[in-house]
Amino acid sequence: MFGIDFSPMFEPWDQRKLLIGVLYHFVVVYSLAIIGFFLPFILLFTFQWHILLLYGIWYYYDRKSPKEGGYSSEWVQRWTVHKWFADYFPVRLHKTVDLSPSHNYLVGCHPHGIIAMAVFANFATNGTEKYIK
Repeated sequence: MFGIDFSPMFEPWDQRKLLIGVLYHFVVVYSLAIIGFFLPFILLFTFQWHILLLYGIWYYYDRKSPKEGGYSSEWVQRWTVHKWFADYFPVRLHKTVDLSPSHNYLVGCHPHGIIAMAVFANFATNGTEKYIK
């Protein structure tokens, strides 16, 4: 159809679960990003503007969170769907040296592309088993 080769309906489970991981990433992650971008504008011009005011207060209170490590959830990062997502692409984390956890580091990842899926798979999830390495 339209020159697009769709995946076969009856393919092995090993390939299906990788596709589920990619679909989860696009549907959940990007839809939440879009909602997070547009929702403040919607709330600002409705009778629910007080929710936006409460969020502004929380944002001011929590402004130092990135410097202190944020709110990473190891339980969410270890979900199996993240492993499926990382296995769909040729993404691997190559550890060459032990880094001290008491310092901050700037990590460069190239080529990253527009969406930077390798960065997401390596550092936002445990898809490449960063907790083992």
